[in-house]
Amino acid sequence: MRAVLIGLGLAVALAIPGGGNAVEKYVITHDVWGWYQQYLRNIDNGTKPGAFAITKDGLGAFYSWCQDIRCVAGTTYSHDAVTHCERSSGMECVVFAVRDKIKVDYQIYGAGSAGSSSVTQAAATPPPAPEPAPALAPEPTPAPEATTKAAPAPAVVPAPVPAQPKPALKISITARVQERIDVYLRNVQSAGRVWAFAVSKDGTESGTANCPPAGSFSGGRSCWPATGSTEDLVKREAIARCGGPSECILLYAGAQKQGNIEIVAP
Repeated sequence: MRAVLIGLGLAVALAIPGGGNAVEKYVITHDVWGWYQQYLRNIDNGTKPGAFAITKDGLGAFYSWCQDIRCVAGTTYSHDAVTHCERSSGMECVVFAVRDKIKVDYQIYGAGSAGSSSVTQAAATPPPAPEPAPALAPEPTPAPEATTKAAPAPAVVPAPVPAQPKPALKISITARVQERIDVYLRNVQSAGRVWAFAVSKDGTESGTANCPPAGSFSGGRSCWPATGSTEDLVKREAIARCGGPSECILLYAGAQKQGNIEIVAP
């Protein structure tokens, strides 16, 4: 049996709100979908046993399969894939597929989901603006009476010079980082988690992290409350996963953009 770890530098967990037996839909990136295609080739499109697991935010993945001539089928591949995914990332993972059978509801970011329909709504034509009313001539202002003593000239007070803002840090990002930002901003709307996103100063790498809002050990070792507040933990973890404070800066805390940073999209 062989196991492969992929994308765990960006593997974080997503808590999707819902109750009861509501089905969760996972939004995965094109990278993860490409890794799944590689997994299918390794198992000969279902001929060999194996399992493919993803992190709950759809940014990371891990798969396990049998590359020997004689393979033993069973649940060990699913367990192996999820266990190694969670152990390596410190976050929650789910089984995406067993052999070539996908087990979850999913959507590739930027692509329409199966069975969904799109509706294009034409923009409404605004009504014509009303014609302006004719302007009335102002009443003449009576001239002031002459005085025998001229009024003193007002003192001239110089206007305060406004402080010049620091120029924005401009970061040109790759298409891959832009996709991860879009997926992050979609996932961050989910209630019940505290999120952070970091980007490298050269725009080629990124890192995300999230933890339960209250102190809890359930979010993995990076969320242990003994090591700091939840907000500080996710910020620190996102920067670490991106490449460290010397290479990366915090771009988002939750959905709030941080600092004076200008992102130049590809």
